[in-house]
Amino acid sequence: MSELDHFTKWTEQVRKLKNWPGPELWTNLQFQVLSEEISAKSNILINRNTIRKLVERVISGEEYNPHSATKDAFAQYIGYKNWQQFSSQEQPDTPHQKSLKQLPGKSVWTIVFVAFFCVAIAILVYWKKDDAKIDFRVINPVGTAPHTVECKYNLKELKTDNIVIDFGHINANGQYILVNPDKRNTTYKECFHYPGGYDIRLFVDNKVRAQQKVWINSLDWFIYATDAQPYITKIELPEFLKQAGVPILQNIPFEAVLEKTTDSSGCFHIPQQRIEQIKNLSINYHTHLKNYRPFGVDIRNCQLKIRLKDAPLIVGTTCHETALYLHGENGDIGFKFAEEGCERYTHQRIGTNLHSASTEDLNYLVLNFKDFKTVTIKCSPTDIKLMVDDTTIKTIQDNQSMGEVRGLDFWFKGSPYIDFVELADGEGNVVFKDTFDQ
Repeated sequence: MSELDHFTKWTEQVRKLKNWPGPELWTNLQFQVLSEEISAKSNILINRNTIRKLVERVISGEEYNPHSATKDAFAQYIGYKNWQQFSSQEQPDTPHQKSLKQLPGKSVWTIVFVAFFCVAIAILVYWKKDDAKIDFRVINPVGTAPHTVECKYNLKELKTDNIVIDFGHINANGQYILVNPDKRNTTYKECFHYPGGYDIRLFVDNKVRAQQKVWINSLDWFIYATDAQPYITKIELPEFLKQAGVPILQNIPFEAVLEKTTDSSGCFHIPQQRIEQIKNLSINYHTHLKNYRPFGVDIRNCQLKIRLKDAPLIVGTTCHETALYLHGENGDIGFKFAEEGCERYTHQRIGTNLHSASTEDLNYLVLNFKDFKTVTIKCSPTDIKLMVDDTTIKTIQDNQSMGEVRGLDFWFKGSPYIDFVELADGEGNVVFKDTFDQ
């Protein structure tokens, strides 16, 4: 057997040990759990990114050969003395194994019989399941837009033909684009033209059977204008997508991609007149700025700063709004501000928790941006602080693990002025900064 075969076997044993789904569905939190448990059991420090790299290679079928000490730590985690013992197919000499050796012969045969009976039942149940032979994975889930992902699958033995893949796209009519893969094939390719984090889901009989995150990076800011209201009124989400938790407004189409424009004062700004030239765009448009890449900093140990002010009041525009988001590998941190009188449109999202002003008091998110304000989102493992001009306006206690920052995502009702954007780690070391100077 090759090292890849051994790593595949090791991954499967870990999956069974933890009672987890397939490794393609492991999250950053699960990699962190493995990192801590393997390090504690082997006394060898194993970073979560090392485990992630191993699993990614297993999924993609690429050879991988880390240091021998790392492999020994992996083996010790599942009960072997070292990697040599594991790869040679020897049995681990664990306390459980020793206790079996000391049992009387009759007890051993009883255990063997019961084990054989349980295995037989498990095999019978396995073969009766219609989805037992599902194999679905994305072999190149990270790239720079435009990026074509390649889905590999084996669905030939499924009895049902009710199989669809959701790539997270919405067309101009507000409909989710769902693909019906041909069971006779083993590959399907889909191109992503715009940066972002997409969840690719395989549905069998209207239930999610496989899911994988795809990250489409950008070379710089990706800027566009859109009017969400027509899509909100037209979109119809199938019931099985709602039950699977598919967000209704994950990736709304837009009318035009815009260039990064700097005014004479050195601020990002796209004049209203330029945006009004876009076809089919109402006066209540949104301007979006997205920047996706691995920023190399954990979302729970970072600090985002942005200095901005709103554009002068645009005739016809009501409720000026500003939303600032940090997208992590396994969760988001974001706030949506609104001017006075429009409190009902504010919200806050921390990981899996979304709070809306429609159901609770979020008056701390009411801000006037007629003059420049510096907004800071400061994240630590135990809380998130929201600051305006160095004054803390809200502290939220939270300890959800969300992984590395993979995206900066801002949108505005109208077209604002942005002086700078800065992302730093918890110690203040800047990992990204844009002053928009020409």
